[in-house]
Amino acid sequence: MRADSAGRGPATTRVLFVSPPRRAVQFFAETARRFPVDWHFFSVKPPVRSVLHQLGLRCLPGDGRLVKADQAEATVHLPGYKRGEQLSGRLARVQQRIAATLERAIDQQGIDALLVWNGAGLIGATAAQIARRRGLPILFGENGYFPDTLQLDPAGVNQASSATEFVRDRRYLGYVPPKHEANGGDDDICVRPVKPTAWSRLGPELRRLLTPAAWAWLRPTPHARLPEQLPPDLPPYVFVPLQVSKDTQLKQYSPLVGNDFGLLLDHLSAALAQLRPDWRIVVKPHPAEHHHVQVGYRAWLRRWPNVVFATAPSSIALIQGAQAVVTVNSTVGFEGIVHNKPVVTLGGNFYCFVPLVNPVERLEDLPAVLQAALEQPQDVAARQQFLDYVRHEFLIDCGYRRITPRQMAHLVAAIEQRVAAASAASVSSALDG
Repeated sequence: MRADSAGRGPATTRVLFVSPPRRAVQFFAETARRFPVDWHFFSVKPPVRSVLHQLGLRCLPGDGRLVKADQAEATVHLPGYKRGEQLSGRLARVQQRIAATLERAIDQQGIDALLVWNGAGLIGATAAQIARRRGLPILFGENGYFPDTLQLDPAGVNQASSATEFVRDRRYLGYVPPKHEANGGDDDICVRPVKPTAWSRLGPELRRLLTPAAWAWLRPTPHARLPEQLPPDLPPYVFVPLQVSKDTQLKQYSPLVGNDFGLLLDHLSAALAQLRPDWRIVVKPHPAEHHHVQVGYRAWLRRWPNVVFATAPSSIALIQGAQAVVTVNSTVGFEGIVHNKPVVTLGGNFYCFVPLVNPVERLEDLPAVLQAALEQPQDVAARQQFLDYVRHEFLIDCGYRRITPRQMAHLVAAIEQRVAAASAASVSSALDG
């Protein structure tokens, strides 16, 4: 062990946090201030770097630029990026510069482990490749499925996580949650919220404004705006939550429809008209979807007679009122399990297995799968054991939206425990080899 950068005591590892989300930076920074952890941050995004700079923390690379790299290789293969597609041309050259910059940061800072947020982007996938090649422990972070929880897994997040195999093999059956003592009050720590400077947001905003999609809302459209509320006389319905069209979950784990929600609604509308002709399909666009994409949804208002749009009701309210939930691989599918609704999935996620949901293997099977979901009773006991496993084993009792001593202590303990386990697994694998 060595002393941490603030001299507060021993720090077990030097962790490089790759691509931290802007909204989580302040929580992790405050944790580093109050606990013996030695974290270094890596990001090329000006808003993230701006927040870290205002907090007095250094962000790598120092000048925010990628270093030059040997461009001898024409193509690059990244297993964790967009289903492992080959990178070539300009994208391959950018990836090589990312790799060279990460390698330099790891060497100069003596990094012992990597924490990568999500891991599906170009920088995250490159960081994971470097960590595995060097035999460094790596953890993947993402938002959890319950409030104030995080995913922190050595294999990946969502479909790529180690929980996927566990759930697929139904090893959660019979799981009994541990008994936890009631926690006392855990008040938020008063910190001044730090936001990116206007200057740091200017560059990304200018680049966005240079794209044609940014101005799509100016094009005249004959279609009315999407309705906010459900009609008062709505018959029974199936709820379809739309995901952000650029969601990495759709890019990597949606082999049937990709991010083409029109294709999904084509098949689902036909299936429901066959099975329950008087029912409706309620569609809610994702609130984080780009405006120009939602403008495009207006053309769908008359495309399917049994489809109803609603933007205002919460997803939870729509789940509670639905007869079933149909999704590709959204978090809303997991929430459907929580509320004990039939769930039909058309893509992959760690929860997309029988008996928790009804997965669709082929698009032509959708009518039969939907019928089974509507007619078969839910395995309530199996679902509860699954939820207990997720809450107490898969997820960490910590969320960056609240800065409290308990949340930060849980995060530090979880990182140390998982890094130690990943290090032991790496050593064991090397000895076996």
